[in-house]
Amino acid sequence: MKVEELVTAAVKRPGSRRRRLPRERSQGKPGATTTGPGWTKVGCPCCVSERVEPLVLVKLGEKVRPETKRWLIRLIGTSQKDGGAGLMAHPGEDAGGDIIVVSAPRCTLLRATEELGLCKLYGSGDMEAFSYNDRHNFKDSDNMEVFLTLAERHYMVKYELDGLRAQRDLRVPGLSDSCTLQNRNNIWQKLESAGVIKDTFPLHNPEQLKDLSKAWYAGNQLGQPLDSVNAYFGSPVAFYFSFLDFYTWSLLPPAILGLTITYFSGEVQKEMVDSDSGSQVMDEGEDSGPTASGHMIQAVFSMLWSTVFMELWKRRSSSLSFRWGTLHLCRALRRAPARLPRLCFPDWQRDLRIALVSLPVVGLFLGLVVLGMLCFYWAEAQVQQLNRDWDSMLSQTLLYVPSVLHILYTNMLGTAYKRAAQKLTEYENHREESSFQKHLTSKVLV
Repeated sequence: MKVEELVTAAVKRPGSRRRRLPRERSQGKPGATTTGPGWTKVGCPCCVSERVEPLVLVKLGEKVRPETKRWLIRLIGTSQKDGGAGLMAHPGEDAGGDIIVVSAPRCTLLRATEELGLCKLYGSGDMEAFSYNDRHNFKDSDNMEVFLTLAERHYMVKYELDGLRAQRDLRVPGLSDSCTLQNRNNIWQKLESAGVIKDTFPLHNPEQLKDLSKAWYAGNQLGQPLDSVNAYFGSPVAFYFSFLDFYTWSLLPPAILGLTITYFSGEVQKEMVDSDSGSQVMDEGEDSGPTASGHMIQAVFSMLWSTVFMELWKRRSSSLSFRWGTLHLCRALRRAPARLPRLCFPDWQRDLRIALVSLPVVGLFLGLVVLGMLCFYWAEAQVQQLNRDWDSMLSQTLLYVPSVLHILYTNMLGTAYKRAAQKLTEYENHREESSFQKHLTSKVLV
């Protein structure tokens, strides 16, 4: 079943009235009150609204028990100061089903905008880094559907969910004691590894997607609707298509120069005729200077144009980043939200863990790779010798056995190493997400 069909069956679309049912009693901590089977309540009076926009769908595992789902809904709806995500959750029409629909109140989105360092249009008409305390001076800050793009709202919900961390040791209802959350554990990652959370989907807006498709497939424009792509799919996708568009246009000058040299140079035409006829003999008295000059012009121009292209793309990418308000998005690369207390190691202790734990484990896996390769070559030599001695159908079949075993061994070792690299990088306890991703990528590339 498609995600849109799940949401249609699970929750009313934006614009529908929230059901006002008696308040359920919160069970356990964290404990946000819920409005019956509807959306969880928001703690901020300014965020209370009759309209709720579903943004993200959380797909739970098939064997997740109802008490686990209720606990997760309360956790998502709990305020951030109490260790929750500060979002809004809906259990779906079937309270015991395997989906949770998540939305975000206004204050949570505004605080996430400041934390991520997004730039927005100020009252003076300039792009300024958003400040929550100065939010009233930003244009359209009271209308989240105008102030933030759909992609930004999706990203902020996922950002808050990924930032959930346990403030103390606690047991997840409906799970075994082995899945107990320790203090400062990442709750979302722990639930994913335990099979409670199967996947997370951003929800489509059919009307906005239809308008974008019409604008993109119209065929009567030279450019692409990059602003609409950024608003719907996010800046990474928009930058990708912007680069493709920019790179395609940048190929025109070299192509025009190549055509000019090809069709307006007699020497080049003669070289093409000689190449087609297969003749490799040149007259020793013939002057090959003009032909070499044409190639030299093409090479020099390509070298200079590649430099110009990179500089122009830097300017264009910076211009797009400024226009889309993502120029300072690098502030989002924090491993955990700053609102939570954090136990961070000093650099020397982190380096010690890398040197005494991570490096030996990585070296062990490299040794296993080398050992597997040596065993493969040895086994291949043995079966080839066996085939020469026997020269039978069985010996010829055995020639494929080393390759098959080596492929299976490599895949199993790669899967194990990927998990080990993730665990080792988490064990190193990096302060920032950029440092975490850097060390994880280094391990994977090795």
